[in-house]
Amino acid sequence: MSNSDQGVVEQWLASHQPARIAGFDLQPVAHPLLPDTPQRIVKGQAAVYFLKDQHDNIWLLKKFTLSRRPTDAYLEQVSKLLPGRASFFTCTQRRILCSDHLDYSYSNYRNHELSDWLTGTILMPKVPGSPWATIADALRENDLKMSLPERLRAALSLAECVQHLEDGGCSHRDLSPGNIFISEDQHVYPIDLDSLYHRELPWQTNTTIGTLGFIAPFTRGPTGNYDASLSWCPLADRFALAILITELLLVNDSSPPPQGDGSLFAQAQLEQPESEFVRTQIEALAGIHPECGILLWQVLHRQEFGRCPAPQHWRAVLRKALRAHHDRFLDQPSPDNQKTQISHSCSACGRLFNIDIARLTILNEQNKPVLCYSCFGVRHLQRRGRDERDRMEALCERCQAPLRFPRQQIQTLRTAGKPILCRSCLAKQMADWKAEQLAYRQARTKVICATCGQSFLMLKDKQQTLLAKGRPQLCRSCFVQQSPKHQRVVIS
Repeated sequence: MSNSDQGVVEQWLASHQPARIAGFDLQPVAHPLLPDTPQRIVKGQAAVYFLKDQHDNIWLLKKFTLSRRPTDAYLEQVSKLLPGRASFFTCTQRRILCSDHLDYSYSNYRNHELSDWLTGTILMPKVPGSPWATIADALRENDLKMSLPERLRAALSLAECVQHLEDGGCSHRDLSPGNIFISEDQHVYPIDLDSLYHRELPWQTNTTIGTLGFIAPFTRGPTGNYDASLSWCPLADRFALAILITELLLVNDSSPPPQGDGSLFAQAQLEQPESEFVRTQIEALAGIHPECGILLWQVLHRQEFGRCPAPQHWRAVLRKALRAHHDRFLDQPSPDNQKTQISHSCSACGRLFNIDIARLTILNEQNKPVLCYSCFGVRHLQRRGRDERDRMEALCERCQAPLRFPRQQIQTLRTAGKPILCRSCLAKQMADWKAEQLAYRQARTKVICATCGQSFLMLKDKQQTLLAKGRPQLCRSCFVQQSPKHQRVVIS
């Protein structure tokens, strides 16, 4: 990222004024230790700047390194092809910006250099929580504690994300500690989805090979180097999923220092599954649940992604581990609470199963079928498949409330550079915009350009100043043409 790129954002920061971008009043966040420097993260593929809107929500502005930037067609298709799950909202709700997304009429900060610089950047909402890399460091330093149930729930959420990706024919291809965020309620949000695989996406020659410590050893090419094309396929997240779940369950203050990229395993250790260190981690994982150790062993001894344990296998085992931990510490139920379930036949298959009496009562009152777990799962998957083709989960970009929107409506809002809001926040935003438009018109008057004769709005104060100085009233186009040295100035 060039110094000139950072200079554009530094000027914006120094102005202390928000710019109206895609419907939001955004301004850079200052570095906590360097108040004159914008806060950003620089990685090999891009620089990411932190912005704050008028509601104190944090946004990210991603500026790609030119040689590492995927094509516009690829970036746009990624957002459309991802599963419509809230876990991926930072990508499904992002905007690929153009100069039109900077609204000069209602923007306090007006700068053509910023307008040019924004073209091709990606604006996206920040996900909740912290990256696993940061959490893992805090666990190693004993600055943070995570209970086993919290670890299991985070691992379950990660496995669910990968299963959603696989169900949608996608592969993240760079799951790593820096690319998954974990919220306070142990919900996982994958980020940095610009290396995504899907059969409808074109191959990107500048795509990543992954992160060391999470790359499957069998993706080495004939030359002995890792080959990104070998992970350009379905199911390509299964190896990294197993390593990340191992980290989520095991990293603590007795863990060895992190490897180069913050991982538990060095890349070389993953190619030596019989080494003492790897065996120790398998045994530690088996101590949480025997099948967890078995799954990790299987991953490390497989030679293709399709033969690695599926995310469904991890979810089943992690649920068993969570139930086992719960049962271990659960008090024996009192006699009054023992008769909370009743045996009932499934309305679909006729099999007898146990169901809560209260739940059965509700289903009967609502005249709904009483289904066993298997039949309910099949029906749920069928309904979800139909629903996900037309609707998707989202988060309100003002209050962060969960939403369900038609996919086409999300695409329309993103393309038009408009916020995605819940009904309540939309009403508030419309009221704010109406008041803003009224104030805008009241502060301006319609005048006729002295050169071209076109009518336009001019600030009343600016008109009085020009009249007092005997200067002509010119529209923006004519002013620029007659004032070459001011070609980069925008007149309100």
